[in-house]
Order: sequence, then C-alpha cells, then structure tokens
Amino acid sequence: MFVANEPSQVALLKVRELCEFASNSLTGVGKDGHAIWMLHVDALHTCSLEDFKTLQETQTARAAEQLSRLRNQILIIVKDACEVVILESMANSQLGSRKLRCSIHCYN
Repeated sequence: MFVANEPSQVALLKVRELCEFASNSLTGVGKDGHAIWMLHVDALHTCSLEDFKTLQETQTARAAEQLSRLRNQILIIVKDACEVVILESMANSQLGSRKLRCSIHCYN
C-alpha cells in the first residue's frame, strides 16, 4: 500500500506495530504482554468440562477487552493523523475561513 503523505504513513506503521505486538506474525505469539489469546490452553493441566468452559469464557472476555483497547488505540492514531493532514492542508491552501473537520464515525 502506498500513502502519499507522511502523517498517514506514520499512522499505518504505528497500527502495524500494534497488530504485530498483539499477534506476532513470525511466531504466532504476541510480543511481551501485548499478546491477545482467543483460547486458553494449558497442556500440563487436566480439568473438567465445566472448568474448561469457565476458563474459556474468562479468556474470551479478556480477549474481547484487549481487542476493544486495541481498536480504541487505532482509532486515536487514525484520528490524530487525519487531523494533522487537514491542518497541513489548510495551512498550505487558500481556504481562508473555510473550516474542515476530521471525524471518525464508529459503528458497533
């Protein structure tokens, strides 16, 4: 993907880095404490079906929370980059009093 302006390039690299930390594409394991695991696996522990279900529900909730935080971080990065591009555009143009606004609409 080619992006012409620097703020957008920087934003894409930051988003890529966050995604790599969450799930390192080389190892399949996230980096440091940033890994997002969808499934809890412990090969050294045998548990009942009910305990397994509880562990997976807990892990699913944790993963959903981590994904939500990651999404929010990405939205902030994109919004900030968009604002920089607009401000640079306004500074470099003859728009005068015309106001531009950057907004990101999130649909849940």
